Amino acid sequence: MALNGITVALAEHLEDTPIKVNAICPGSVQTDLAPGNRQSAPSTPEEGSQIVVAMATLGDDGPSGRFVDRQGTVAW
Repeated sequence: MALNGITVALAEHLEDTPIKVNAICPGSVQTDLAPGNRQSAPSTPEEGSQIVVAMATLGDDGPSGRFVDRQGTVAW
């Protein structure tokens, strides 16, 4: 909940600037960070990074103050 509040507050504070503030969830990604995760996670690192890259390269008309995953905007 705190991350959601910070995301919205920063987005509102920076709305008159070109800076966009969004929370991003890449989903469960195949990594070695947790035991068994590489075998059980549905997404490759490349797939998980797609939403991160997309949100990091937003244009001036892109969204701000949102929580997004690979399917789009997630309701708070």
